Amino acid sequence: MKILGKGIVHAEMPGSFMEPTIGFQLWLNLKLSDKYGDANYQEYKAENLPSLEKPGLKAKIVVGNYEKIVSPIKGKTEFEFFDFQLAANSMLTVPAKRNWSSFIIVYKGGMTIDESQMVEEKNGVFFEINEENDSEVNFKTNGTECGFLYVSGEPCKEPIFQYGPFVLTSKEELAKAFDDYQGAKNGFEGAREWSSKIKDLKYAKPPKN
Repeated sequence: MKILGKGIVHAEMPGSFMEPTIGFQLWLNLKLSDKYGDANYQEYKAENLPSLEKPGLKAKIVVGNYEKIVSPIKGKTEFEFFDFQLAANSMLTVPAKRNWSSFIIVYKGGMTIDESQMVEEKNGVFFEINEENDSEVNFKTNGTECGFLYVSGEPCKEPIFQYGPFVLTSKEELAKAFDDYQGAKNGFEGAREWSSKIKDLKYAKPPKN
């Protein structure tokens, strides 16, 4: 997990010369007050993330707290990121916090949400924000197992202006970010000389020394 503060130039990690990299990339918007802080990078292998296993369910707690199991990954934005694998003919209820936005992405199989909406593989669903109370979402599989990501977080509630890799709150801030990048200043001082060591990454073809 990268927390992209001021001026960071980076490579997309993790990556490997020994095996294909397969996964999901999630971008979270930071509040303006956090956008210009120091950058931070946290990397954990799958086997080092906490997990939960019980009849009908396997869960990987990537970020956040699920059933009092807490991930070591910390961020500036309050959010949860869980990887659920639900066995065939099983049910799962996940708490949904008041005023948080949330969505799922189904990457294997399919399931029914709240006994009404069917979601199939390679599809996702955004949930309406409940402004009144904490609630819950109910998931149910039928004849097949289902693997899906559940992501929930507190909205920033700030204007969003995005261009290229920059996400800020006004056109003026975007213009300044590009000026800083092109001028190698305000955190971009090393941008002109920096080169990614994995920019030519190809499976089973490590770079020559």
